[in-house]
Amino acid sequence: MAKAQHLWQLFIDSLVDCYFVPWKINQQVEIVQAVTGWDFTVAEAIRVGKRVATMGRVFNLREGFTAADDQLPKRFFSPTPRGALKDTALDPETVSRAIHTFYAMTGWNRETGVPTPKKLAELGISWGGDQIAFLQPARWGDRSTEAVPYNGVGQPRGQGSLVCKGEPHRGRGFGSSAAWIPNRAE
Repeated sequence: MAKAQHLWQLFIDSLVDCYFVPWKINQQVEIVQAVTGWDFTVAEAIRVGKRVATMGRVFNLREGFTAADDQLPKRFFSPTPRGALKDTALDPETVSRAIHTFYAMTGWNRETGVPTPKKLAELGISWGGDQIAFLQPARWGDRSTEAVPYNGVGQPRGQGSLVCKGEPHRGRGFGSSAAWIPNRAE
């Protein structure tokens, strides 16, 4: 249930919809159908959420973030001095297991959080593998979380163009209709 809720929220984000309007997912799908004329389904809406999550992960990996960065602040693991949760704290091992379970449920490498080539292909975003090729496909299955500051196309990380529907991106966010196109020397 939590996974479906997470993916639905990502779908809402991609619609640039307001969280305060209490639409149900089937109502949001009907709105997409009415506005676009597409034969769009709830399953496709959830797939959009999966694509958004995975593309965001590819973006973060390309920019140097790793599984080591998927951590809560240390204060979450110390008991609180007062309130309803007085003298309670999160268990670091439980949180770590939850993070790795999330990776596996999302179709990413359970240890590294790197989307697998299979998952990228399933979501129709195989090009995302090119963006994280610097992680070296041989390492995708190992336990390493180390990334290197190189984007795999001969440039320092972060140099390229974000293209939305054929137009250069103008800084309006990273959504499901965007595709990163690296600048490649001829």
